[in-house]
Amino acid sequence: ATSQFLNTFIGFLSMDCLVNSQETWKVTHTLHHRHTLASDPQQDRQRLFGSCILIETANIVYTILTYWASDVEFFLQNPSFSKAAALVIRFSLYSFLPANIFLSFVFFLAMWSNYAALLTHAIPVFPKEEQASTSTT
Repeated sequence: ATSQFLNTFIGFLSMDCLVNSQETWKVTHTLHHRHTLASDPQQDRQRLFGSCILIETANIVYTILTYWASDVEFFLQNPSFSKAAALVIRFSLYSFLPANIFLSFVFFLAMWSNYAALLTHAIPVFPKEEQASTSTT
């Protein structure tokens, strides 16, 4: 969108009210890029650790649940109207879902996260000089 306010509002509706808070995302994403490909999954939850898709799915479901817990923790540490509104909207929407649909939603988030986030972060990024030397060998 062309305006900062509109961008922020769209982000609030699409992320904070549905998936996880902007604050949780910034903290975990910054941590990820500070410790890219760290061997400790607690240091970097945004990378692949398992030997198969089942383990990766379990890892990302756990990550989603820890992100939701972080959202509540961040709210309790620094309450604000927007954080409260996002949590109320998100968990109100979730509470209207039957249990099987809620589990399907969490599974969908896991699959989407695996594809859209984790797989794009799984390949190391090399400086252009290294890319040129590795592509010719």
